[in-house]
Formats: sequence, structure tokens, C-alpha cells
Amino acid sequence: MGMLKAVPGPHSIHLCIDMQRLFGERGPWPTPWMPRVLPTVEQLVAHGPEHTVFTRFIPPQRPDCAAGMWHAYYAKWPHVTRDAIDPSLLRLVPELEAFVPPAHVIDKPVYSAFAASALQSYLVERRVDTLLCGAGGAGL
Repeated sequence: MGMLKAVPGPHSIHLCIDMQRLFGERGPWPTPWMPRVLPTVEQLVAHGPEHTVFTRFIPPQRPDCAAGMWHAYYAKWPHVTRDAIDPSLLRLVPELEAFVPPAHVIDKPVYSAFAASALQSYLVERRVDTLLCGAGGAGL
């Protein structure tokens, strides 16, 4: 992959999805591609941290705090609720954490970055017209 030479425009955002310790090699939900993509993500963020938004997936406190299909999921997997995990697992991976600020962090309680989070209003307020997206963990 070639590296970006310039940010696409003044209203562009690099949306970096769930690059958290939770999904790292030592986390309870490891994603096998994270170590492979992390150097490229780090280079992209370094190019324009002020144009970067990190999302963090925040699981419920307990299984009974989850709604809908998530309730059954966390009832089966209670070891990934906030009552059970080390809170540091919710943090960004160390390589990216240093970019905040100026990079911005938006927490989300569900899989999608656009559902039940402040992302949509953040993008509208800043008149964002271009998204560069990448996912490390849960997803868009």
C-alpha cells in the first residue's frame, strides 16, 4: 500500500476503528491482522493526527446491562464485560495512544461506529466530506 502524500482535503477524517488493547494479541478478542496493519495505521495517523478519529468499543458493565441480541451474547461471554476485564484493555494500543490529542476518541457501545455514538454529530459539526476508514477490532 502506498502512503498518503497529503490529507485528501480540509474536511477529511481518518476514521480508525477499534485499535484497542482489547483486540490486540494479548486481549480477550485478538484480531490476527492487527499486528500486520498496525505499522501502516501508525504511519497514516502520524501524517495527520489532527485529522484522525479513533473509535473504541466499550462493552457493557455486566451482561444484564446489554440490550437486544447483545444480552444473550454477553450472557454467553461474560468474561468480556467491564466487570470482568482489566480496564486498560479499553485503551488504544500504545503505538496510537500517543496521538491523542490532537486525534480525537469516540466511544461506542455497539459494533457499529455510526450507531449509538457521537460519531455522526462529530462528522456533521466538522463538515466532514471524506472518510478514510480502517478497522482493528469490532468494526464499522
